[in-house]
Amino acid sequence: MRYWGVDIGKEVIVGVARDETGQIVARHTAKNDADLAKKIDPEDTVACEWTGGRGRIFLETLWSKGARHLYIYKGNLRADRQHLGYMRKGDLPDAETISYAVWASFQPNIPFRPNALMNYLDMREVYELRVDLGVAEQYTKERLRWQQRREALLAKGLPATVYATTLSFLQQQEEESWNTLRRKCMQNESVVEVMRILLHFFPRGDRAVIKLALHIAPLERFSSESALQRYCGVLPESAESGGHIIYRKRGRSGSKQARVAMYQLLMPSITIGNGVNGSRRGKWRDYYDKLRRRLSDGEAWIRMMYRLLHLVWKAYRRGEYQQPLPAERRQSRHARKLALQQEVLEKVLQGYDDNSIARLLGISPSTITKWKRRDDVFWKRYEAAKKAFLEEQMRNPNTTQEASQDAHHQ
Repeated sequence: MRYWGVDIGKEVIVGVARDETGQIVARHTAKNDADLAKKIDPEDTVACEWTGGRGRIFLETLWSKGARHLYIYKGNLRADRQHLGYMRKGDLPDAETISYAVWASFQPNIPFRPNALMNYLDMREVYELRVDLGVAEQYTKERLRWQQRREALLAKGLPATVYATTLSFLQQQEEESWNTLRRKCMQNESVVEVMRILLHFFPRGDRAVIKLALHIAPLERFSSESALQRYCGVLPESAESGGHIIYRKRGRSGSKQARVAMYQLLMPSITIGNGVNGSRRGKWRDYYDKLRRRLSDGEAWIRMMYRLLHLVWKAYRRGEYQQPLPAERRQSRHARKLALQQEVLEKVLQGYDDNSIARLLGISPSTITKWKRRDDVFWKRYEAAKKAFLEEQMRNPNTTQEASQDAHHQ
């Protein structure tokens, strides 16, 4: 068995293979997926970046060939590349880094970043469910179109009984397709996990919940909250250069289908009432009104979607179900950073390593590395916490050993 790391570039696709000892045994550069797939045996283990969906095309090529050990590389390729000594980006260094990640992830005694890979089989099941979602949505569109053309069809001479029979048939097919999709979704753990979170915030958003869950599941493929928000295209359309905010007018990128699903979830909460004459007013409506005092309608919607994904991510990573409307007095960015650094130091005192801390707090391991390099105060406190843990371990080896083992498992 060989361990392949594949980097998909703009013009070429590069594959690097390692043997069971971790030594590089093959390097191949091809112009298309089929040429590189010929070099890979069905029993080999392969991982590649998603690269905007291009990775799926390559993995499907290997799937049709009989390969089943297929994975998606996720995480910070730049940090992993520098960890192996590659200081400059390139197709070949990236492929060698991914191949090392694949090999190290399946070796019990090789320390490497946890959760660097995701099984492509999970993603493939979700894509199969998306096909069923398209069928169900097509029946819904056809039923709506038939209802909207009722007066025109009857005016053209279509018998009322024929119209009623056709409409009844479309409604039946629509209901059956959605029920079938719902049953299949309940058999996929990653989709059910997202649906459970969304139903907590939107108990009545059945179909929109299924749609959004299928477009963002499984959540484990995202390395951070920002990665999820970037995938859905709800991050602010601005950048910082030289300490100044640079605004860029451009179209929204990311998954349009995910944004449509979020719009369908949020719209009933916005139109639920304005609080007049005792009518019910939801917290999403309050949040929308608060945003509209300073933002346009479109910007307010994007900000609400941004907030929704934040709530989903917190519930997924920490099990915390927060309120849709943020607190009036929010901590400053510097205060939030200091609070997060304090949580990191507390985990260091308990014996957790940087990767485990990052996973528990929902941040990137590179964030902790950046603080240690650039923040002298944090670095001194970090070293003091590490020293205190080691001294405590020497005094009470049994207690600290159990704590470090618990940290490793988490």
